Amino acid sequence: MFKKHIAVVQTRPLSGKDGKKLRKDLERLYPNLSDDDHKRLFANKADVNLMRLSSKAQVYACNGGNPLFFDPTGREDVLIPTVYALWLCPKLLPTLFTHSEVSPKVLGGADLFLQGLIVPEQGLGTFAAGDLMLASIPQNQYPFAIGIMETSSADIAKRGLKGKGLKLLHCYSDMLWSLGDKSVPDPSFTPARIFPQASSAQSVQSATDSDSSDDDESNTAAHIPEVSNLSLQDRSAKATDTPANQPTSSAAHTSDDSASVSAVPDSMDAIVEGLLIAGLHNLDDDGLPMQTNEFYSKVVLPCKPAGATVDIKKSTYKNLAKLLKSYEKKGLFTTKLVHKNDSLVSINRQHELYTAPLPGWLASSEQNGEAADRQSKEASISGSSPAAAPAGKVTVTYWYRCGLIPHETSLHASPAVLATMLGMLPRHMGCHK
Repeated sequence: MFKKHIAVVQTRPLSGKDGKKLRKDLERLYPNLSDDDHKRLFANKADVNLMRLSSKAQVYACNGGNPLFFDPTGREDVLIPTVYALWLCPKLLPTLFTHSEVSPKVLGGADLFLQGLIVPEQGLGTFAAGDLMLASIPQNQYPFAIGIMETSSADIAKRGLKGKGLKLLHCYSDMLWSLGDKSVPDPSFTPARIFPQASSAQSVQSATDSDSSDDDESNTAAHIPEVSNLSLQDRSAKATDTPANQPTSSAAHTSDDSASVSAVPDSMDAIVEGLLIAGLHNLDDDGLPMQTNEFYSKVVLPCKPAGATVDIKKSTYKNLAKLLKSYEKKGLFTTKLVHKNDSLVSINRQHELYTAPLPGWLASSEQNGEAADRQSKEASISGSSPAAAPAGKVTVTYWYRCGLIPHETSLHASPAVLATMLGMLPRHMGCHK
């Protein structure tokens, strides 16, 4: 319900009386919410603000903090946790598990059907139609969506996993999430997909190293879950963890050397400005127009180097609108209202800011992304496979294809390219954004 543009109509601090009522309502609705949980959510003596949205929903947040709970109708009869609250208290509600491959559909606003569920050994549990439940993937402790069940556990026992399941209310990367600092709980969260947490793969690797004296069959079995847990972030982590005495490719040496001499700048202004330019490089003209908030979340943020922290509120711009306005005045691009949404409509690719070399901390990732895209395109045309990995190593590469576009067969290695394809989707389907 928060995939469309929303605006904050009014913000006011809660009085002491209303603050106490909010806590009592939370204790009533969520009996397992402990005092420690409440302290994590609402810091001591922190002011709580009530935001009224253009969609009539009401949102509760600490002063200057992230939205924590929302009332979708504004009638003050229900309080639903946001993903920011759920990341602080992951066990607040029962969880349904789905496949990592299904998460892009949910992030795009689709409901979660029963056919997409993974049933754990202990079963799905007991629930009724209308109950709030979370959506997550195995080997990732953080939920990425919340919704209302459209069926009960009793009906599922009778009919099986068929039909409607979780009706989506709110998820990571939607407009409600954008009202906060746009942070993520773990690098496994990307705008395009939710992956298993990298820590799972690392723990498997540690166990494998400690049991290196076991026979080959045991070692092979131990490596199987490691491969299944690899994510986009794991590939960069594996490159940096390679021992010095182990041979690596020239590309890996180049990446390591660039990382050592090109550290991410300390200035948040320099970070958001560099990411903005890199995002423009990753957006093709075919993907225009694109809503500015979608451009930021799906194209700009994925350019962030591993381990870097991006918080535009800590820059002098304070918000995305001011950042874009500053660079639009310089003639780098043009924005305008498209269907009442601020959208990026054209990019001046001859501008000196665009043609100038990217900063070192971004240039290496840009070159690696372009090389991966070229390799993917060549493989999709010729049918050849990538170069074999050195003996004893496993290389996992994620390729992307937009199957909803008719006759689209190209494979792409960069999530930013995928975001561009998604921007083209409405045109191919004969509709407007």
